Amino acid sequence: MPAPDPQRAAMAEADKAYSALDDARALALYLPFARSGNRDAQYRVARIYSRNKGVAPNESEECNWWEAAARQGDSTAATNFGLCFESGKGRSQSYPLAAQWYRRAADSGNDYGMYNLGLAYEYGRGVAQSFEAAADWFQRAINAKIDGSAAGDVQRHLKRSRNNVDAARGVPQAQFDLAIDLFNGHEPEVKDERRAMAMMREAATRGSSPEAWHIYGSWLHGGLGGVKSDLPQAAMWIKKAADAGHEQAAIRYADIVLCGIGVKKDIAGGERILRQTIDRGSWLAMSTLSRWYQNGDCGIRKDAALSAEWRAKADAAQRAEGERRLQQRK
Repeated sequence: MPAPDPQRAAMAEADKAYSALDDARALALYLPFARSGNRDAQYRVARIYSRNKGVAPNESEECNWWEAAARQGDSTAATNFGLCFESGKGRSQSYPLAAQWYRRAADSGNDYGMYNLGLAYEYGRGVAQSFEAAADWFQRAINAKIDGSAAGDVQRHLKRSRNNVDAARGVPQAQFDLAIDLFNGHEPEVKDERRAMAMMREAATRGSSPEAWHIYGSWLHGGLGGVKSDLPQAAMWIKKAADAGHEQAAIRYADIVLCGIGVKKDIAGGERILRQTIDRGSWLAMSTLSRWYQNGDCGIRKDAALSAEWRAKADAAQRAEGERRLQQRK
């Protein structure tokens, strides 16, 4: 019968203590193995210095052992060593070194290495910014089955990168999507109204989307994104969307004509446009007409009775629309 292997027994005892979160004992048992070059022990020692389970966190020592395991080919350790450089915790901050270690991890098939390398390319941290490269690495991370806690974030960054790539290529839908994300600051996009305005202008000019025409006209009307308000141009774009059947654009253009905002004032013409929209079943247009009669907007005659009548019609039409949608979902 072979004699017991004391090293194997000691490693097994270290693993047992580590699993039981008795890190003080596990560290004492792992350190001799880690110092002699055992990659698994090096990984566990790094984790012990990070997780605060009986051993005080030590960022410098943690990074030392991530490096040791990473240099022996542990791809997760390589990702975590990259994080040391990105965060500046345990190492002096260096985006280029972080990206180098993320690439090493990613090239070894580590999904988080792929994700972090994608982020480096997306934001130009340590590498030249490239949305194409970012999208490629995000897709690889998804293909590598990155776990559920991060998968949603990867998908959002992938969408952002692809939108930026396609927008630069002049794809109107991508320009529209990017404009909306930039305008609202939808994570992971940073709010930038000036760039949003430029993207929406491109989407409106290049594409055939009534929604883009309507939004660009509305933003132009408000002088958003550092662009000077241009009421005649705004009216032109909103009319274009209205002529294409866009409900909200038609209502807005009716207001524009009624009040003479960038166009010649025409009370009868504004009411005619609004009633055409009502004839298509728009409860929003009915509600607008109710408001006109209630307030006497832009010179239309006040009429409390007609206002109440159209308010009731709008409420009924809205309820009917809600019921139809409910039936469609069943």
